[in-house]
Amino acid sequence: MTTLVMATLCLIIGILLLSLALLKTYKLLQVLKGGKHERSWQILMSLIVAFWMGYFIVFLKIDPGEIDRSNLLFFIILLLGSLFVWLVVRNGHRTISDLYQTSVSKQYVENVIHSMADTLIVVKLDPESRIKTVNQATLNLLGYAEQELLGKPVNIILNENFNTGQQADNLTDLNSEEEVLYKTKSSESIPMLYSVSEVHDLNGHVEGFILVGKDYRKIKEAQQALEKSEQRYKLLAEELAMSNTLKELLLDIITHDIKNPVSVIQGISEILKEENPEDETIDLILNSTERLVQVLNNATILSKVAMHEHIDQELMDVSQLLDSVIEIFKPTFSNADLEIENQVPSEINVHSNPVIEEIFTNYLSNAAKYATQGKKLVISCEVSEEKIRFNFADEGQTIAEDQREAVFLRSIQLEKGQKRGRGLGLAIVKYIAESLNARVGVEPNHPSGNVFYIELPKQAARGDS
Repeated sequence: MTTLVMATLCLIIGILLLSLALLKTYKLLQVLKGGKHERSWQILMSLIVAFWMGYFIVFLKIDPGEIDRSNLLFFIILLLGSLFVWLVVRNGHRTISDLYQTSVSKQYVENVIHSMADTLIVVKLDPESRIKTVNQATLNLLGYAEQELLGKPVNIILNENFNTGQQADNLTDLNSEEEVLYKTKSSESIPMLYSVSEVHDLNGHVEGFILVGKDYRKIKEAQQALEKSEQRYKLLAEELAMSNTLKELLLDIITHDIKNPVSVIQGISEILKEENPEDETIDLILNSTERLVQVLNNATILSKVAMHEHIDQELMDVSQLLDSVIEIFKPTFSNADLEIENQVPSEINVHSNPVIEEIFTNYLSNAAKYATQGKKLVISCEVSEEKIRFNFADEGQTIAEDQREAVFLRSIQLEKGQKRGRGLGLAIVKYIAESLNARVGVEPNHPSGNVFYIELPKQAARGDS
């Protein structure tokens, strides 16, 4: 390689290095814009421009005949100078960029710390364990201004159990689940859930502690409320257990202590009926005892319904049950001047339970109380592909649409300011229907009145309709 070529390469490389240095300096000035070091870097950029222009002039005026080995050293020194300028600018750019990023990160961390909902205190590792940093949550909780805490011993906040000369040891002994007390500016003690972590320097030595605390008052209040609730529900459970025991005792009394003497009366009545078949008084006694036995049986079943127990079902003639209920209500309907028209055919055999007559009883009782103004109750039966349905259509006052489901709840008010009695009886109806896999409801009759119904699944029905 000739001397001329080497000198030319030194100049070209030097110009490229200075150009790169100019570009880095320009980018750096964008970062430092408005800063206190901007002016210094502007001067440096001006010098680099002058250096670059000098390089370019030398490059343009180079005389190949004057270049020999003796002055090649001059071009090499120029190249090393360009390299030095580029290295200074590049390292300066990296250092300042890193410092800028560190400053941004520090600001970000400070923003996070001050936006924390939990309290945060940074404590120096010195004999007094002085406070270095506190966040806004700490100031808000304790009622201090920041300057009132910075540089003060941490025991201005923590429980007096922390000894000034032994703060560091005490702090590191705490675990994250321990409860401590913070003292407010007004000397109020606040229970806190507390955790501590160490802060290390670049050499790995402990230089302080970070104390994070969560206000424990609401948690304690919730725990106390939960304990009271547990005690209350424990008492209710005991009362419920006692209530269930009383129910079982009542059922036992109904099943044995009452039912047995009624069965004796029924047996004697049957004997008397055989001896005196024409005596109407004996007929009345016999029918009444049979009815009383059925009432006791239904009471036992109703108790099972109330406790959501299984109810046995069997094939039975529901129309016959309906007829017996209608027969019982005839005097009541006669006194109310209310006609019963039974359109249900005979021998409607359904897999059900005799307790279904309680639904019929409630529907008839309901009509006798609230539908007398219509003067008529029509009972009918519909059979479709999917279900069999019994309708009890009265001509009384039509129940509003928004109250048709509510009447099957307990103690429903059907009129403003007046509590009506439909709710309790119809609530029992709903319970019984659910236990029989049936559905009950009410629809409007036309031109007025209501149609109370019970629907049984088709697969549960047997016999002719």
